[in-house]
Amino acid sequence: LSSDDYDSLSLFHPTLAEFIKAGPAKHMWVALHRRGAGLYSADLEKNKSDSIALDLLPYHLHEAGDVEAFLAAVDAHGPEKYRLRLLRSYLRDLQWAETEVRKEPAKRARELAGVLNNLGTVLSDLGDRAGARKAFEEALGIKRRLAQQEPAAFEPDVAMTLNNLGTVLSELGDRA
Repeated sequence: LSSDDYDSLSLFHPTLAEFIKAGPAKHMWVALHRRGAGLYSADLEKNKSDSIALDLLPYHLHEAGDVEAFLAAVDAHGPEKYRLRLLRSYLRDLQWAETEVRKEPAKRARELAGVLNNLGTVLSDLGDRAGARKAFEEALGIKRRLAQQEPAAFEPDVAMTLNNLGTVLSELGDRA
């Protein structure tokens, strides 16, 4: 896909993965993740503390639709540990996405605001309240500008980010 094709596709499907999962290539998606789960399971048989395999095995099992194995993997490695691994993995994905959308900030303002809002949520969940505040404040600025152009479309986004920012400010002790 060219860059323009991908941008057009992303208007209808937030990610290429969503497109693949919803389309005729679904069986390929499931097969890919079954293969990935098999590889990471083998890695864990050799080294039970392989951090990459611990991070990715539950994800691949989930995407392959193997619910029982997914729950067993999460249970075996501790739900809280998996939650933290998942948050850290999501943080890396969001940081990558932020870098990508910042390449075209005017064209991709809505995406940037969404990425920043999600980044703020993950940073807050990981205990980085100052980082979350910064992300929410930037997202709020973008969403307010967008709401000036299209109030009905963006005011709910502004409200959500204000709520998120308010929660983080309260946690930082700034109740004013």
